[in-house]
Amino acid sequence: MLFSKLFELESERGNMGKGKTILITGAGGFTGRHACDFFHKQGYQVYALMRNQPILSLPYNIIICDLLSLEQIEEAVNVSKPDYILHLAGRCSVTDSWEHPVDVLSVNTMATAKLIDEARKHVKHCRILIPGSALEFEPNQIETLKNPYSLSKTIQVILAKSWIQLFESQVILAKPTNLIGPGNSTGICAILGQRIAEIEAMHSHDKEEAIEIAVNATRDFLDVRDAIKAYELLLRKGKVGEVYEICSETSYTLLEVMAIYKSLTNENIHFEEVEELRPSYVASMSAQRLRELGWVRDYTLKESLNDVLTHFRNKIKKDV
Repeated sequence: MLFSKLFELESERGNMGKGKTILITGAGGFTGRHACDFFHKQGYQVYALMRNQPILSLPYNIIICDLLSLEQIEEAVNVSKPDYILHLAGRCSVTDSWEHPVDVLSVNTMATAKLIDEARKHVKHCRILIPGSALEFEPNQIETLKNPYSLSKTIQVILAKSWIQLFESQVILAKPTNLIGPGNSTGICAILGQRIAEIEAMHSHDKEEAIEIAVNATRDFLDVRDAIKAYELLLRKGKVGEVYEICSETSYTLLEVMAIYKSLTNENIHFEEVEELRPSYVASMSAQRLRELGWVRDYTLKESLNDVLTHFRNKIKKDV
């Protein structure tokens, strides 16, 4: 009886997107790849918007598009005629934003405005989810601005809310925390996982080459697969104009992250404490409103880090 019920639940989940079409921007990125796979498995007709043609054949529709081109965005919307848009494209590196502030601002703001406006003109019923950033600041508190990336994501939210107010665009906003998981190549968890996998492959670790980490730096980490479950839920049930925080509600120091990694390997891993290059304070987040819609996490931090480490182990074996 229990098995039958579980089977029914899995079948229902797999049919959530039946008859619905979703356009996913940034489909070639870390979150985008996971999102395309998830929505495809849930029965959605997926249109994956990418800048470059993928090397491997994928089981969904590929649209090659430069989001700074109005003509290409219009064509993508007209071809896909989406019921939903998940806008993941953008430049998300804080370091990159210091080096190329104008480029980051342009990609993260103008591309968003163009996409929302084309949806307004061609698929008015379309619901759009725009994941922002925990680094956004209050526009009336400019003194809290920490970096150009934060500026770009804050303006992105202002643009989205403006289109809601002026044109009744169907936009829902999300504020995800630090996303981790297999397939990512950036971010501290990926960097540490890759380094440990490399040490394992060499079966030795010179104490003179200790891994450098800011051990007291604190972060909230969430598995990308749990975040995508939240995105799907918000596209269906989220309230237009509202901002939903997506997080684990638990902060970890990088020392704690390193301790988990050390428990997952037989190698003797050494690390050296350093100061954060650009320390930043991020206010605590709450997923309460998301849970009220039915969201439940599937992955613990240890499970996520284990999958990250496994990904790099497999990658190293493949590259040998």
